[in-house]
Amino acid sequence: MKKRILSFILMLAMSIAVLTPIQTREVKAQETNFSEWAFPYLMFGDTYGIYPLDWYEQDLTKNIRKDQFRVLLYGVRRKIVETNCATEARTEKPVIDDSITVQEAIDALYTMLSNFDYSADVGLGYGLDAVSYMTQLGIYTGADGEQGLQDLCSVEQAMVLATRIVSIYYELLGASSKGFLWQIKSGGNTVYLLGSIHLASADLYPLSINIWNAFLDSDALVVEANLLDTNDLLAFQTMMFYTDGSSLKDHLSAETYQKLVEMGTLLGIPEEMVVMYKPWAIYLILSNYTLLSTPTGDMANTQLGIDTNLMLNAYIHQKPILTVESLQKQAEILESFSPELMEYLINTGCDNLMAALTGEDRAAASVNNAYYKALYKSWREGDEEALAKLLAVSSSSELGEVPEEYKAIVDEYTAKFFTQRDDGMAQYIDQLLKAEGNNTYLVVLGAAHFVSDYDVIDRLEKAGYVVEQIK
Repeated sequence: MKKRILSFILMLAMSIAVLTPIQTREVKAQETNFSEWAFPYLMFGDTYGIYPLDWYEQDLTKNIRKDQFRVLLYGVRRKIVETNCATEARTEKPVIDDSITVQEAIDALYTMLSNFDYSADVGLGYGLDAVSYMTQLGIYTGADGEQGLQDLCSVEQAMVLATRIVSIYYELLGASSKGFLWQIKSGGNTVYLLGSIHLASADLYPLSINIWNAFLDSDALVVEANLLDTNDLLAFQTMMFYTDGSSLKDHLSAETYQKLVEMGTLLGIPEEMVVMYKPWAIYLILSNYTLLSTPTGDMANTQLGIDTNLMLNAYIHQKPILTVESLQKQAEILESFSPELMEYLINTGCDNLMAALTGEDRAAASVNNAYYKALYKSWREGDEEALAKLLAVSSSSELGEVPEEYKAIVDEYTAKFFTQRDDGMAQYIDQLLKAEGNNTYLVVLGAAHFVSDYDVIDRLEKAGYVVEQIK
């Protein structure tokens, strides 16, 4: 059953937004060390993995150093290679001096890009010089706050150039992530549905123009839970602890409690703190530590989650964020788990974490890591069939027949985590489509809610709606 509980953790990551607490950097441009004009582009660049995020600890309006520019150049080159649409056919080295002007930065980036042969036309080979080429593609504008060609290039200017290159090249090469996107129209209302990956990596970015068009076209963003809502987050955090005078020790068997205390000692968490948490909160903590202790933890995080990224952009665009559930509601779902289910989750959670920490179950960690890579690949390519197979591996007997003693636990988990929630999500979308007026919404839910047996889309189609997939 250890493999099955690992699958529970993976399914949780695809279906609920609270597995890993979000820790986003402040998104108000006026409170940071970069210019307002650069801010929207840096929001994209942060997800591409082409520069270290600790650069934000310095003043990005300062001139970029030679070593920094080399890091940025390497980041763009690596991202271009990852499209699998570019073959490096030449080895001309970009010229990088100690003092780099904007034009010299453009020339260096152009030289690097020109070393590749591409599977699609990216506009090279038409006799344009570097500046003309970058201007034609919109990579450099020289307006709206950007520096002049002869100015010493700032860190933020170089970051923006690099970000635009990745965004534009990925779209030209058809390498942007397609995701799982659908559209429903009813009367004057339009609802876009996007299947999210809550724990994601830079491999999933950039997102396709279809996804961004759906976002920009929408009057509001709808998510499972708004991770930027501090009041909801506080309510969720408050629910993690007992306030009725009881403690964790009163709600678990003596054997399970002792196992948790020993695990807490191993993690540096004293028993006085462990005893304050509710069982579901401890389960989230164990799941989080388990993921962070495997190769998957180095690859996946909430900050790069699709829904989180869109929430941050909604904040920037001053677009309303509506919630289907809320963090508090998700906590209530977890809190409704029976004592038997929670005992099982915590016991196997402890076993999985111990195996991850000691390297005992390397095979499971390898399967976990391979699962996420396959998950990301299916999302990038918009391969619904591949995702459905991955979900089947996580939830069906393909992992082995469920022992009779655990069948009720698995059934409860499925009912509370999917069946009941999918019902509520479909009803919420139905209300959006039936509302008066002409409204457009982008509804972003965990991908598992859209690609599984009798999912949200199946429910909406049964209700009479025509759901069209956008690829």
